[in-house]
Amino acid sequence: MIKITFKKLVASIFMILAATLVVNAQTDQTNPWHVVVDDANGNEVASHSIEIITDVTVSADASEVDFLLDNGTTYSYPITSTFYFEQRAGNGTAIETIAAPMWNVSYTGGALHFTQQVDNVAIYAISGVLIKKFNENSTSIPVSLIEGLYIVQADGKAVKLLVNSNGNGGTSQPVTVSSTVSQSTNTVQQSTSPTFNTQTFRAATATLKTYWNINAGNTITSIDIGSVNTFHITTDNVIVFSMKDGNTVELTNYQSTSFGAQPTASQNTDWDMARTILYGGATYAWGYSNPPAITFAAVHKNGLAFHSVIIDNTFIEDKRIINSDIDPKLWDAGNNPYSRLSASFGYMYTGYGMSYPETGTDSGWISLMTSTGVLGEYRASDFSFNNNVYIILTTFVKDGSKITMTCVDINGKTWSYTFSAW
Repeated sequence: MIKITFKKLVASIFMILAATLVVNAQTDQTNPWHVVVDDANGNEVASHSIEIITDVTVSADASEVDFLLDNGTTYSYPITSTFYFEQRAGNGTAIETIAAPMWNVSYTGGALHFTQQVDNVAIYAISGVLIKKFNENSTSIPVSLIEGLYIVQADGKAVKLLVNSNGNGGTSQPVTVSSTVSQSTNTVQQSTSPTFNTQTFRAATATLKTYWNINAGNTITSIDIGSVNTFHITTDNVIVFSMKDGNTVELTNYQSTSFGAQPTASQNTDWDMARTILYGGATYAWGYSNPPAITFAAVHKNGLAFHSVIIDNTFIEDKRIINSDIDPKLWDAGNNPYSRLSASFGYMYTGYGMSYPETGTDSGWISLMTSTGVLGEYRASDFSFNNNVYIILTTFVKDGSKITMTCVDINGKTWSYTFSAW
């Protein structure tokens, strides 16, 4: 049975706001987000600051992902690459494959040793920060390098150099961009011609881009970059990204990408994908534990949509709540990072709304702010069948005017529901 209390509502909101302030205080306001590129073997090959990316597209033959920068250059990576976001200094290591350099290089005795004379030598950290620069024409360049991965540039060409814990680095070999760095032999595994942009230091008050605006199916979906784990693009033009909360999102008919300090105004004519990803998906509804009930939830331009089903199929319910009937308190309850649209059923209480775990001394309770602004509470132990957690990992697929959600229940059965017309 749900317990109604306003005292706990005030305490919960206070704790949520306090947690939000802590998270914001820990956000890196100086270094910009970079898109980091990993090859099919999981090795980093490049990174690009989103401050200078104007678009990310797919080649006509669907074999490459192309990064367009604001200086007019384009860098292409195999469609099998995986991408993720990370905050770093500078504009990145914009690496583009060309013919193999004629020289090889190794690192021993506190110096770089080239197999032929080179000029205009520069050593960069993998983050793109310049370590040392030399203008002399020589085969041996003294420089102190600690253990790690570096990019060595000379005469307009560059390679990756791995320095091991003994202070030695391997000899470069001409290979392709998809090759890996051998950890055991310290072999340089990439032959490249990079464009290294001058590092830009930004004030802590600078406005950095933090939103990823994805155009897919002529609909803009704006995502907070900090909530994304990895992403990739498939050969059939689907952008797939995994969220840090464990959910997976697929947007069909991918068209373009932009980054901004603010989210792009949604052009949704139906389902609000950004808020659906943030608040929707599958949860276990309170009130049914044996067997449990699953509730799917989505956000539409007209309101909220729910679909609930007991996993033995003895109960199924669809619910639509229009915007004018939604109390603003419901969205206030969405400040918790674990807030999810859900449902509760009981002999004295039934409601659809926003569930979130209480914090502080009442951590064993979960609250539900209903669409009518009524606060209910229930014990987390009511979800003991799912380790006291009501959230179910969900895969979202946006295809045209439909959103399909898929999850797996505690028994290993796959459930799926498609929200189509309102």
